[in-house]
Amino acid sequence: MFANLSIGGCAVKSPPIEKTFRLAWGDSPRTVDPRYAIDADSEYLADLVHCSLMKFDPNGIPKNQLASEMKWVDPKTLEVTLNSTFQFSDGKPVTAEDVQASYEFFKKDLKDPTPLKSNFSSLSRIEVLSPYKLRFHLSEPYIEFTYNLSIGILPKSLAIGTKLTDFRKIISCGDFSIDEWTSNFIQLQRRVENPLKDVQTIRIEIVQDENTRLFKLRNSELDLVQNALNRDQLAKIHEYKNLRLLRRPGLKTEYLAFQFQDPILKQKKVRQAIAYAIDRKKIMDHVFHGWAYPADTILLPSDPYFNKKLKPIEYQVEKAKNLLDEAGFPMKGVKKDEPRFTLKLKTTTNPTRLIFAYALADELNKVGIDLQVESLDWGKFKSDVDQGVAQMWSLNWIGFKGPDIYRYVFATSSIPPNGANRGHFSHFKLDQLLEEGKGTINFSQRKKIYDQVQEIIQEELPYVFLWHEEQFVVIHERVKHYEIYSDGRLLSIPDVVFNSDKKSTINLNLKK
Repeated sequence: MFANLSIGGCAVKSPPIEKTFRLAWGDSPRTVDPRYAIDADSEYLADLVHCSLMKFDPNGIPKNQLASEMKWVDPKTLEVTLNSTFQFSDGKPVTAEDVQASYEFFKKDLKDPTPLKSNFSSLSRIEVLSPYKLRFHLSEPYIEFTYNLSIGILPKSLAIGTKLTDFRKIISCGDFSIDEWTSNFIQLQRRVENPLKDVQTIRIEIVQDENTRLFKLRNSELDLVQNALNRDQLAKIHEYKNLRLLRRPGLKTEYLAFQFQDPILKQKKVRQAIAYAIDRKKIMDHVFHGWAYPADTILLPSDPYFNKKLKPIEYQVEKAKNLLDEAGFPMKGVKKDEPRFTLKLKTTTNPTRLIFAYALADELNKVGIDLQVESLDWGKFKSDVDQGVAQMWSLNWIGFKGPDIYRYVFATSSIPPNGANRGHFSHFKLDQLLEEGKGTINFSQRKKIYDQVQEIIQEELPYVFLWHEEQFVVIHERVKHYEIYSDGRLLSIPDVVFNSDKKSTINLNLKK
């Protein structure tokens, strides 16, 4: 996939520097197929390349895109009318049959199923009423079903097939198409040149080193870096006159997860002890320098479904020790300098995650737990977690909307490959509540259900929720009117304006 090739086998013509928006990511997206886009970078790329029935605004509120209207005929029937002006990159119109095929894909039994499949478990069939109108029929009421309609639409000819791995075979209906994809960069080109828009080309550099990302920004070789500089670097941005720092609260929750098939971690008192042993404030101050705040659940405190009655899990070393004693792992009888037991935390090679991992090891050492840290490249890390061969791991949820995220993450029915319950957590009462919550329309009733869900999660601790991070962007002075999205999406890039008085020294280095 990363061959230095372009669409049609021809080298890409160097676009004008003044029409090119350059940004840097630390890693390459995992997939070009919107139906498999579950990592943040793949979602962000899909947003720019593919059209979808709806997207989210900067505050995370749904808004129609390909759909001109969506209405519930009854609690189990959603009728969608399409905007007839959308076309694919091959010139063909986007029709109801394309939408039908794109979503019926999630009902298939595949050798390589997508984790997003579980979001469509209630979808029974899709009825095409006319070339630009269709109905989604559900097997049961599911109020958040519309939130799942942000997945990119493929033409029917591709949507009925298997996972797409070659960017050159992608036919898309978004504002941009993929011109070139190498191990070092991805280049997007506006499908229909619009003289009213300053941005005609988007070039995504893959720059793994944080210092190099900052250097390129300072040297006017990049226009933007989002959430990809460390906090020490951010504290000094004001020293660079050609850069600006933007920030806003983000839909980003960091967590520590446990494998319930493990004989030690399946014991609730062990998980509770680990939660009490973590001094989150100290770690946040050390790692994030005030750019995060404690998390008591996956939802932000501003979310209408947030349970305000939850009591935070406070840092209590002695309580953690007592819980470990009660769990059958007393220090009495253990030789001096020997731990109660040893656990392994798997993490990525991301520097911030490594700092946190070793800080956590120090915290657990104080209560007699030896935590070994194993850092892996993303592919190996993700594979181990999905296959259940990680005892403990740390990640974050980004861009989630609505409390149905709990079903995707914690329901027994969401154990991979059908969802993201990677720890194989199972709780009968929780499963009942999650099924009840997804079909309840009345807000007050629904709120009571998800209050109970959050109470069970905090008691059972399949996750220890750590903190919510802010979204931040470091942007070059030549860029105007950039708006940060709370979920990190990059949908404001196509509409930014370049300040012509501020020069760029971007060298595209494209093959002629």
